[in-house]
Amino acid sequence: DLATVDISGTETATCSITGAAPVCSKTLAPGPYEIRLSQSGYETVIIPVTVAAGATTTATGAMRSNAMTLTVNVVDLRSMSGISSATVKVAGTGVGSTNTSGVLSGISLSEGSNAIEVTKASHTTATATVYASYGSSSNLVVYLIPTGSITATLSPGPTGVKSVTMGGFSGTCTVIGTSPALASESCATTIDNVPYGSWVISASGDTSKTVTLASSSVAVTLTT
Repeated sequence: DLATVDISGTETATCSITGAAPVCSKTLAPGPYEIRLSQSGYETVIIPVTVAAGATTTATGAMRSNAMTLTVNVVDLRSMSGISSATVKVAGTGVGSTNTSGVLSGISLSEGSNAIEVTKASHTTATATVYASYGSSSNLVVYLIPTGSITATLSPGPTGVKSVTMGGFSGTCTVIGTSPALASESCATTIDNVPYGSWVISASGDTSKTVTLASSSVAVTLTT
């Protein structure tokens, strides 16, 4: 790799350092100088030196890698297996998708706090904040919960708009017919993106049931 040496002061000069030629030598007028070592992927190093007449001045600098990388492991919280093709974003920008084992590695981070978001169709979304410093390497394990839909049928009931609530989820449907209610009068509403698990679902008229979502969809009938 090629490192650049910029010399500024009484005079200015530039030279390059490589693994095969790791020394940069310049003849300069006496006086104070600032030597700047820079290379892609490394932290810039600034070395102040003073060159004396008739003397040889040596400046040595150690360049520290500024690579900050992250490996993300995405796991299904129910099966505890890796989730493939999950999308990983850093600061809102997509940086790749997980492999068949649920892993995405070699993600470049900026120094400081980095907002991480992991998404996968039919799963909950996860967010995290990862702090990175020069030369750091981090591993983040993210757990996602599968999601599905719950369809609630309200039957029978008087005409009008009916509401269905379930935790932080809700839905409505409208019964159209005559009043008082006929046996054929009903309506249904589907609530999507519900995490797998047991839910208490309530409808207009204070009717409630406990329903367990363990697959892509489940149906429940409520009487209002």
